[in-house]
Amino acid sequence: MSILSVIFLILKYIAIVLGILLVILISALLMILFIPFYYSVYISASSTIDADVKVSWLIKLIYYRYIMNKSKTESNFFRVFTKKIINKERKSKRAKKSNKARDSIDKKLLDRKEESIKDEVKATKENESKIKVEAKKEDVKDFLKEDDKLINDDNDESFESRKEVYKHNYLDEELNWEDETDEIDEIGDDNFSIKSIINYPNKKEIIKYTYQFAKRILRHIKPRKFSSDIEFGLEDPSHTGYILAGIGIIKPCLGNSVHIKANFNEKVLNGELKAEGRFQVGIIIIYIASYLLKKPIKEIVKNYLSSRKDDNNGIELEE
Repeated sequence: MSILSVIFLILKYIAIVLGILLVILISALLMILFIPFYYSVYISASSTIDADVKVSWLIKLIYYRYIMNKSKTESNFFRVFTKKIINKERKSKRAKKSNKARDSIDKKLLDRKEESIKDEVKATKENESKIKVEAKKEDVKDFLKEDDKLINDDNDESFESRKEVYKHNYLDEELNWEDETDEIDEIGDDNFSIKSIINYPNKKEIIKYTYQFAKRILRHIKPRKFSSDIEFGLEDPSHTGYILAGIGIIKPCLGNSVHIKANFNEKVLNGELKAEGRFQVGIIIIYIASYLLKKPIKEIVKNYLSSRKDDNNGIELEE
C-alpha cells in the first residue's frame, strides 16, 4: 500500500467522523428548536404569596424551577442534562413599615442631595464659562487702553492693525465655539429615536405588522390550560375599574374557567392561578425573522443600526 493511499484513507475516516459530528450537532439544534418546552405556573395569594414556576424540555433534560414560599423564601433551580447550573435559595424577612418608610425617606434625601450636587456642578461650569468670557473682554479693553496710552500722540498704523488682529482672534474663538455647539445639536437631531419612528411615513403598516407579530407570539405561547379564582382591589377604585375592563377584553381568550372578582372598597388580593402550556423556540425565531424582514420594519432596523454605527465611529474619532 502506497503512502498516498494511506493518506487518502486517513482523510476519508476524518471526513466520516466530522460528518457524523456535524449531523449530531444539527440534529441536537433542530431538537432544541422544534421539540416544545413545557411550562406550568401556580400562584396563590392571601396574606402572603406562594408561587411555583416550572419550565422543562424533553423529560426534564433541561429543567428550571422557581419557588416562592409565603413571600419569604425564594429558590432557583436550573439543570441541563442532569448537571446543576443554578441551585440558590434566598431567605428574606419582611421589613417593618417604619423601616420601609425610613428607607424611602433616606432614598429621597439622597436623590435630592445628588440633584443639588448636579445643579451646583452645572452652575459652576456656567459661571466658569461666563468668567472666561468676561476675562477675555477685560483683556481686550486693557489691551486697547494700554495701546491708546502708548501711541495716543503717535498716529501709529500698527496699532490699528494689531487691534484688528486681536479682535479677529477673539471673535474667531467665540465663532468656533458656536459652530461646535451647532454641530452637537445637529448630531443630536440626526440620531435614531422614538420621535423618528413617530414621524415615519408608513406608521399604519408598522402598527399592522407589529399587531400581527404580537398576536402570533401570544397565540403560540398561550396556556393550553388556564384557571383562576381571584379577588383583587386597589387603593384607587378607578384603577380597579380600569384593570377589570382590561381583563374583560382578554377574558374570552382565556376560557370559562377564569373567575375574577373586583373589590372596590379595599385593597386586597386573594385567590389562586394555574396555567400550563408549551412553546417552541424555533417557531418563535421564525416569527421574529418574518417580522424583521417586513419592509418598513427592516428600514427602521437599518436606520437604527446605521445611527449606532455613526455614534461608534464618532467616539473612535474623538478618542
